[in-house]
Amino acid sequence: MVKYKRKDENIASKIHDEIVMVNIDQGNYFGLNTVGSDIWEILNEFKSIDQIVELLMESYEIDRETCMSEVKSFIDRLTENDLVETS
Repeated sequence: MVKYKRKDENIASKIHDEIVMVNIDQGNYFGLNTVGSDIWEILNEFKSIDQIVELLMESYEIDRETCMSEVKSFIDRLTENDLVETS
C-alpha cells in the first residue's frame, strides 16, 4: 500500500483556513483551500489514501466514493508537482 507524506523542503504558511506554499526546487506557488489545507495537515506523516479519506469523512459530510475520487485527484496533483514523497 502506497503512503504519502508532504515534503519538508516546501515552504508553507497557514493564512486563516488556507495554506499557501512554495516549492523551492521548482519555484512554483500553490494555494490550498480549506479541504486541501486539511489534507496537507494530514500529510505531516505517511498516510494512505484510505486513511486520508477516513479522516476527512470524520470532519465533512461527504459520501465515501466522492471523497475517494477527490482525494485521489488531489494527491495526483501533489505528486505531479513534486510536493509529496511516497513510501
